[in-house]
Amino acid sequence: MPIQEFDTQQGYLEAVNAKIATNERFIAYMTGSVVDGKSWCSDCDKWRSTIEAKVLKDTKLTVLKGIVPTGEEWMGKNDHPWRTHALLKAPGVPCMVLIENNAVLVRADGDDEFGNDDLLEMFNEE
Repeated sequence: MPIQEFDTQQGYLEAVNAKIATNERFIAYMTGSVVDGKSWCSDCDKWRSTIEAKVLKDTKLTVLKGIVPTGEEWMGKNDHPWRTHALLKAPGVPCMVLIENNAVLVRADGDDEFGNDDLLEMFNEE
């Protein structure tokens, strides 16, 4: 499945909410922007190749990728809509959430999760 990218908060939320309404399984992926091969988000850089190789490369699911353009738009913003959304609840970026039937099935949002191959494989189980 192609990855649909969104670089605005509202556009991403609209796409996520529309997909949730279908009850279909999909991956919500939130990350920092990349400029000249580097992100303002060091954790996003650290885990990008792992996420791409272990989840995104072979997925058959729709992936909605929300891009946070700058650190200023994210850091210290506890009221950011991707943090407060009922299902996304992204504590940081990168963050991946597997959603189906208006419920979270799997979440990865830190070193423990992104470093866990078994957990990452769960994103592509049928």
